Amino acid sequence: MSTFAFDHFYAKFQEHFRGNENIIKERLREYLPILQQLPPSILQQKVIDLGCGNGLWLDVLQEQNIPNYGIDTNAASLQLAQKKGHQTIQANVLEHLRTLPDQSVGVVTAFHLIEHLNFLDFITLSQEILRILVPAGIVIYETPNPRNLIIGACNFYTDPTHLRPIPSDFCGFVMEYLGFTNIKIKEGQNFREFTTQQLNHLQNLKSKSLKQSAKNTLKKIPGLKQLGEMHGLMKRHLQNSNDYGVIASKS
Repeated sequence: MSTFAFDHFYAKFQEHFRGNENIIKERLREYLPILQQLPPSILQQKVIDLGCGNGLWLDVLQEQNIPNYGIDTNAASLQLAQKKGHQTIQANVLEHLRTLPDQSVGVVTAFHLIEHLNFLDFITLSQEILRILVPAGIVIYETPNPRNLIIGACNFYTDPTHLRPIPSDFCGFVMEYLGFTNIKIKEGQNFREFTTQQLNHLQNLKSKSLKQSAKNTLKKIPGLKQLGEMHGLMKRHLQNSNDYGVIASKS
């Protein structure tokens, strides 16, 4: 299959499975308060959107008069973005970032990109973003949420270019390890701070809770209460947000 043929196929694939564009843009607008809290000097620089596709996030930025441009390899998707007046570059995102000077960019975004990368490319991408960000600049990643069982077990694999789901705590750990600060995890409209210290505390609490739950279950004959608890657990995992975001700063 030629490159152009695949680009056209993938653009049509995204159009079919992505869902209503107005709903997607409304969800993307939830990230605007994060940008609006940044110093004006940072927002005066162009936001770089990696893997911009047909430009839905660029649409949102344009509505707010936030300077931007998008990078993607898919020619067919970029044509759609360009028809809306967006500035785009057809390039490999890593190769493009390597051409940029140190501390030259205020904000880098990547919606539904990192799940397409192997681990080393994900690390390299994050390192390059850290290099080009100005102090107090930020990166925003969004990716499918494997805490949602339907997403993690099924829908994620509908896209033939996805490699593997990335758990939010692992993504947060990578960002902290590489030197990013003020890391937040966004699930739905909820934000939580991420630190490895907090993660260890939560894991200990979960471990204790599971052990206690197992002891309690062994003491009792399974009944409606246990079935109800199991139903509640499954319901929570099925109702987790389809995607999560990671927001991290350069100190």
